[in-house]
This record gives sequence, structure tokens and C-alpha cells, in this order.
Amino acid sequence: MKATPTLRGTFSISSILDGSATVQLQDWTTGVSDSIKLTSIGTYTSAKETVTVKIVQSSAFPVLNSAINFRTGELDFNSSGTLSIDGRDHDINNVLLPPSSNDRCGASVSTSADTSELVPSHASQINGTSDVLVDAAIANPQTFAAGLISHADYTLTGTYTSPQTWGSPSSPKIVYCNGEVEFKGNCTGWGILLINGEEFESKGTFTFYGLVMFYNADDDEVEWETKCQMTIVGGLILSGSSEVEYESSGQAYINYSKQALDLAKTRSSGGGGLVVSNWFD
Repeated sequence: MKATPTLRGTFSISSILDGSATVQLQDWTTGVSDSIKLTSIGTYTSAKETVTVKIVQSSAFPVLNSAINFRTGELDFNSSGTLSIDGRDHDINNVLLPPSSNDRCGASVSTSADTSELVPSHASQINGTSDVLVDAAIANPQTFAAGLISHADYTLTGTYTSPQTWGSPSSPKIVYCNGEVEFKGNCTGWGILLINGEEFESKGTFTFYGLVMFYNADDDEVEWETKCQMTIVGGLILSGSSEVEYESSGQAYINYSKQALDLAKTRSSGGGGLVVSNWFD
């Protein structure tokens, strides 16, 4: 069911420990595909047992209210280069779209105290329905990590000096960076970029279309450092419960894009979890 979420029907097992079984999969509520009714009937000689289970397909994709989202108790934001954060909706090719309900804020922070890290000093470099949103419910990347890691197309660690390409507009990928990762060559990717570590560093031209999430499973601090031209079309979450340090001395362009996030979501569909919510004997 995890590999094929739409799988439905009746399936028979003719011989299992001298008995037999029938398994039926159907929507718990007609037309609602994220809740599944699994009915299993086991037969052994003259005995028969029926078990019904309600299974819920959990979400494998966060909600983003801004182009860049800082989930932390303390933000340390420093940008000495070119900076543009834009929550207005862009298409998959990074072209600004006309105003619509898809527009978002420029940046989200967890606490009101962190707004001073961004405005007024960077107000001219931030666009959106508002410059900064205080959002205590910014998604935690670790909520989605296990499912995404198990479906990762690339698992990376260490230093990469050669150019990297992950996926394409028609074939988005899940890229998992684990530990200390440094990119010195040019990188381009489509889909979901999940980074687990204390520090992420990029020195070549870096462009990603989709969802980027950075967290540290072993500690509560993360440092995001760019010394290049970095473009993210979609959305970015930086998560460190104690502190997030953002350092950029290059050119940073972070633009919200519903199309890019929707593209990433198509790749995440296999990364969701299956949760048993009810059991009936």
C-alpha cells in the first residue's frame, strides 16, 4: 500500500500454515482515498476470524507560509552579499506571476523577537504579502525525515567538487545530505532536498526547484552558509530548536513557487507513512 497508495480490491492467499486468508482493501469513506479500510478473513479448518483495520495515509509534505521559514528559538541572520527573499508566487521557471491567493509572506520566524533580525535592516530585500510573519507552527523537518530518507534517490555526504544534477522538471528527486556536506561545484536539482547536519556550505552556483529543509538530528543548532550564487525556487525551512545561523556573502535568491512545491509534492507521495488509527476484531 505504501508503494501503491491507490491499491484497492480483494486478494486471496490460498495456503498459509494449512489455512487460507482473504484481504480486502477499500476506501473507508467513498471518494476519500487517504483513509483505507482493510478487512482480513482468516480460515483454519472450521474456525474463521475477521479483523478490520482503519489505516490513514499520513502527509509527507509540510505547509509553507513563506518563502523562507526559520524554525528556531534564536535567529542569527547575516547577509553581506546580494539578498532577495520573495514570497510572491513564481512559476517553475522562476518567473514572477500576477498577484493571487498563492502569494505568501517573505519570511517566517518562530518568535516575535526574531523579527528584528530581518526588519528593518533587510526590509528592502524582502517581498511578499508581508515582510515577516511570526509563525509558532513552522513545520519541523524531522516530522517528515524518516519517510523521505527511506525513499531518497541520492544520499550524499562529504565534499563534492564536480557539478551535480539531481532530477529534472519531469522527474523530481529526493536528495538526502547527511552529516557535513560541502559543494564546491555547480549544482542544479528538482524535487526535495533534505539536509541533516550542523552545517551546510555551498561555494559553487547552487539552484534548486522545490522544497529544501535543513535540520540537525544530533543537536539543536544549524548553520547555513553560502559563498556563491544560490537560487531556491519553491520554499526553504531552516530548523534548529536552539539557534539557526544564516550567513551569506554571495548572492541569495529565495523565491516562493507553488508550482515548484507541487512538483516536489509529487515525488513525496511515496514518502508518506501508513498509520493504523483503529482496530476492530
